[in-house]
Amino acid sequence: MRVSHHPLSRLAAPENFPPMRLKNKGTTAAKIDRLREQAKGDNTYALATLAYLYRYGHKVAENKRLALQYGIRAASLGDAESAFNVGDMYGSGEGARRNSRRALAYYVIAAKRGGESQVQLKSRWCRSTRV
Repeated sequence: MRVSHHPLSRLAAPENFPPMRLKNKGTTAAKIDRLREQAKGDNTYALATLAYLYRYGHKVAENKRLALQYGIRAASLGDAESAFNVGDMYGSGEGARRNSRRALAYYVIAAKRGGESQVQLKSRWCRSTRV
């Protein structure tokens, strides 16, 4: 596991977020299978939930690349929180090489879609990376 020394990395740590509750009834494996099926139909909730689950290894094996893919799809469908999370992943190098320009681009998308408070938390980071 990579340790981030970024001052805001503590805020994005999984222990600072309550575990997501899967809305569908049934076993965990069945719920995740239903989410995958719904994600094929571009269901934003399913895409964002799968991105979270794979990013933090919650109920599934951790897979940062897959989390980034799901997050990008959810962001492209208009989900502000997913856009912020994708920016965060690019900024920290989770699932792809660290890319400050892409991180900033996704933070801007998130801000335009209503995630301004999250983007303000990252503004110091963006300035420090000289994007």
